[in-house]
Amino acid sequence: MYRPYLIAILFSFGFAPLTRAAEPTVTPTPIAAPDAKRLVDQISAEEKEKANDLWNQAMEAFSARSYKVAAKLLNTYVEKYPGTTEAIDARYSLAQSYLYSKQPAAAIPFFTAVIEIRGRSPLGNEARTYLGQAYLDDQKFSEAYLVSEELLSQDSLGTTFRAKALLLRAHAQAGLKQNLEAEKTLVTFQTVAESDPELESEIAGSFLVSVLLKANHCDSLPSSKFLTEDQVIDQLSRKGICVLEMATYLAKAAKRLSEDELSAAGDALAHSLNSYRLDCESPPLAPGKLPAAKAKVARNELSEKLLDGYRSSEKLLRESFRERENLKSILKKLEVKPTVKKI
Repeated sequence: MYRPYLIAILFSFGFAPLTRAAEPTVTPTPIAAPDAKRLVDQISAEEKEKANDLWNQAMEAFSARSYKVAAKLLNTYVEKYPGTTEAIDARYSLAQSYLYSKQPAAAIPFFTAVIEIRGRSPLGNEARTYLGQAYLDDQKFSEAYLVSEELLSQDSLGTTFRAKALLLRAHAQAGLKQNLEAEKTLVTFQTVAESDPELESEIAGSFLVSVLLKANHCDSLPSSKFLTEDQVIDQLSRKGICVLEMATYLAKAAKRLSEDELSAAGDALAHSLNSYRLDCESPPLAPGKLPAAKAKVARNELSEKLLDGYRSSEKLLRESFRERENLKSILKKLEVKPTVKKI
């Protein structure tokens, strides 16, 4: 049901049909309340009761999505009762709590511990998708790619995990600026995911990777630090069009993105728009044979022409977002303007 819409949008941008390399869906994994008989026999009845009480408090906080509170309680549980069978589940819920409360670096060692214990079981592979997401959130794209490779190396991997692994790989490739490889991976993801009704959120979330790939393309312009005047005008005009296309695509995809995905897409758009402005302010004009003073004048005159184009693009972008309630948060991101030219 998504493919015609997706292909139409992507071909309008010159892309192969893509879907986003996104985060594995982060829905809290329900964990049953512990059975006191499962606790190690060595601790006293009083300690067993305290352990159960602490566990129940942690699970109540987790179920209420109070992840910072849950993380604190679960961390205490793991430290005080490391020998219980529940400690394995506690590590998993603790890792999820860190991930959902935007502490990916803290989540990584606990997801890794669960994987070491659960191996290639369904729970172990689920933990791998979360570990990959934690690496993505922590901007560790190479590590996220390796997690996707470990998943895809499993011969018995089911369709759902295979699709999630492909999505993870594509997102990692986009983060590594491997644009062509990411596009190919997304096409493969779409082929696998379109036959699995359980992957609706992943298909919708795949739009984020498409936005990130568009951002990579926009940010690759201008192609050199020193260009002729005609080349500067051409490439920065293309950059302006690219940013507007990116904004248009984001506006169309916004309703399908989660809050976190929309925020990430907004960050990418804000970065590309500001990159465009900074390049217009300091165009990469080759000095040629002009004396330094005349070269400076020529650069300033060119900058004024380019900034006129930037202002028109920014105005159009803001007007298209202003009437959309779910895009107002992105407008706020666009207000932040760096004063240092990117390297």
